[in-house]
Amino acid sequence: MSMKLYVGNLAFQTSSEDLQQLFAQAGTVESASVVEDRDTGRSRGFGFVEMASKEEGEAAIAQFNGKEFNGRNLTVNEARPREDRGNRGAAADAVDLAADAAAAVAVTVIVAVAAVDAAAVVAATAAAVVVVGIANHAGNLLTKLLPVEQ
Repeated sequence: MSMKLYVGNLAFQTSSEDLQQLFAQAGTVESASVVEDRDTGRSRGFGFVEMASKEEGEAAIAQFNGKEFNGRNLTVNEARPREDRGNRGAAADAVDLAADAAAAVAVTVIVAVAAVDAAAVVAATAAAVVVVGIANHAGNLLTKLLPVEQ
């Protein structure tokens, strides 16, 4: 059974072919890919390598985790299953991060693709601040902070 590895802290010039050649030193590589930004095509600094067996995957982790490659110390571990987040785009991902941060400070985060009835939201929340976010065509999140009168 194959083993998929996460490879982090990659130098931005590292290619999928570079990963393939490096990890072939530890065993049979079934696939190797560097994750790229969908807008710019630039490396995001991490990738995935699928080794042919669990034993080869564990050998690759032992051999390459913490080791220098292209001037950076690699982080190599078993990849976790990807969460199903749907095809929501960068703005929705940004909102998820904002919502996680907001939970710690009693802020309500709202995202809409059109106008939001902020008054209704403000009336329905116990939060001190409401963040209304609207994603623009480039996937950037435009926000407005609305203080809530208690």
